[in-house]
Amino acid sequence: PVMYNYIRHKRYFQRNAAIALGNSGDRSHVPYLAKALDDSDPLVRGYAAWGLGRLGGQEARTALEKTRAVETDEKASQEIESSLAA
Repeated sequence: PVMYNYIRHKRYFQRNAAIALGNSGDRSHVPYLAKALDDSDPLVRGYAAWGLGRLGGQEARTALEKTRAVETDEKASQEIESSLAA
């Protein structure tokens, strides 16, 4: 309840979750971030890409490469490219 008053929009919860998962260092979270690459909100997709870049590994790279071809948002695309370059 307290956090709801601080963060009123679902997209910011999702963004924060992507940041936390990316910073966790636990590659078991890759499937969750990969699924978030399909979210309707480009903010969520961009941070999911960032998180995948932080976690690394072949599964994360495959998800980023798959999404690269269909991403329409410039900022999300930049995060995908940056994550693939890491």
